[in-house]
Amino acid sequence: MVDKSASADLRATKMLIDMMKEVEKKARIAAPPPEPRPLSAADEEVVQLLVARLRGQIPQEIEEGKTTARPD
Repeated sequence: MVDKSASADLRATKMLIDMMKEVEKKARIAAPPPEPRPLSAADEEVVQLLVARLRGQIPQEIEEGKTTARPD
């Protein structure tokens, strides 16, 4: 089926896509996604450092963009 689909057989492609959709549907029903684990103290610290870094970096990049932008 995959080989036929790869060779531009539209009927085989449609059948393959339908089969994949059905498998994905069954997989979602059978096993719901796991709950994310809570962040540890170390994880929280990393997130806080990243946010602080981004908050400093974004305005800097905006300012750099203003000074290097050419007027039209």
